[in-house]
Amino acid sequence: FARNHCELSARNQEPWVFGTDCERLISDAIALRYRLLPEFYTAFYRASVDGTPVMRALLFDYPRDAEVFPIYDQFLFADGLMSAPILRPGTRNRMVYLPEGVWFDFSTGERLVGGTRIIADAPLERMPLFVRAGSFLLTDGTEAEILTVSIFIDETVQTHEWQLYSDDGESFDYEKGKYAQDIFRYEYDGSEFRLFHRIEGDGFRSRYEKFRVVLKKGSYFSRAVIDGRGTDVSPGTGNAEFYVSADFTAAIVS
Repeated sequence: FARNHCELSARNQEPWVFGTDCERLISDAIALRYRLLPEFYTAFYRASVDGTPVMRALLFDYPRDAEVFPIYDQFLFADGLMSAPILRPGTRNRMVYLPEGVWFDFSTGERLVGGTRIIADAPLERMPLFVRAGSFLLTDGTEAEILTVSIFIDETVQTHEWQLYSDDGESFDYEKGKYAQDIFRYEYDGSEFRLFHRIEGDGFRSRYEKFRVVLKKGSYFSRAVIDGRGTDVSPGTGNAEFYVSADFTAAIVS
């Protein structure tokens, strides 16, 4: 789901053709795509089952918001990641409509209240991306056996559920039921956070051995009890982080 159209008579378009600065920026964008592969795989699974578009027009999630009807240059992906790409050369900012609810700037973490339009900065090194409050974002990292489960917590969202789809990535065995769905659900009351996990499938297990759970804007958490066993929570940059095994069932964070 990433293509560059070219032909023999056109100019070369490899990333390194445009100079070292552009090569670095293109490399960063490709790296982000690779981190998002768990969400891409899950999105294509959902599309194959119920027709949910991989790239969703805002109208798909907000059918009663008349403001989104004419918007053609923003789209939703995964649970609640909203992209507002730059479509004209030389543009360094753009108008972005934030639907109702709370949103977070993906790059800066700034909390934004929806139902309004904002002017979003768009320097060459980053595309305007926003995450809906309460959403999950599942990403890969440098260790193939660890999945990062980021949750953009906010007091306006008390509970939410999301899933990860996995199969062997090679055969048609998924047609025989050889796949797994990791179901994540949380409850949050503003002080205590409870994360639940279950696996559905016919005995197939994903390649992940651990989950790195990141509670965005959750730096006030200090302790987690995972399936009855206590552990400290590591503070990130304004976040709370802890690791759980890929077969855990419940984590209570306070």
